[in-house]
Amino acid sequence: MRRSVALLLLLVCASGCALIPPTHPENAYYPSPSDSRNLKISYTLYRAAQASGDDPSRYSFALIQTPAVTAFAAEDATFGLSEVNWGIIPGGLVSWNLADMLSPRHALYYAVTGDTLDGKRAVEIGLVNFAVPKAKLREETVKLAEKLMKLNPNVVRYTKEAIRAVRSMTDKQARDYLKSKQDSLSRNDKEIREQHGMKQFLDEKSYRPGLGPFKRVENA
Repeated sequence: MRRSVALLLLLVCASGCALIPPTHPENAYYPSPSDSRNLKISYTLYRAAQASGDDPSRYSFALIQTPAVTAFAAEDATFGLSEVNWGIIPGGLVSWNLADMLSPRHALYYAVTGDTLDGKRAVEIGLVNFAVPKAKLREETVKLAEKLMKLNPNVVRYTKEAIRAVRSMTDKQARDYLKSKQDSLSRNDKEIREQHGMKQFLDEKSYRPGLGPFKRVENA
């Protein structure tokens, strides 16, 4: 159960909620609430909403930069970049993250106008993966967490690192890097080194890779 909760926290909602007022919303998820940097951001945003005469409990301020595999949002969630309305630019790597995640036109539009968007639109432009009814948000994230827990965790970690690293490489650099990455994975994981996935598929014919993962081997 503890693993499930930990993985759930890794995955949910725009991957991190920086809104951590003294009493934060029940469904607000965020990375490392004890991290002083997150608390500083949280209280700053909370006080800013109060100072503007708005109700800060209406908002969840998403941290774009995240190691999460997948981002979920409620269909009626509200996203937006308010920096232009403050008379500042989206700094602190916000611009870099937006340019990395979105098409240049989408990133530029929302950064320049300050317009808000809901969860469904966030999916359309690639800000999050899935938008679901708020009542099903936890159910859907737990479902994905349980799916990922069936996979070899080192394969998941190496895959995440590989996908992120090759984006800035040439095709030759990517080929060399990925070969080294796979060699490293095999050296550091006995289950992969012993090729249990290959054996179950080719010899035992007990699963089909296109439809699901191989069965994990205990003590491998």
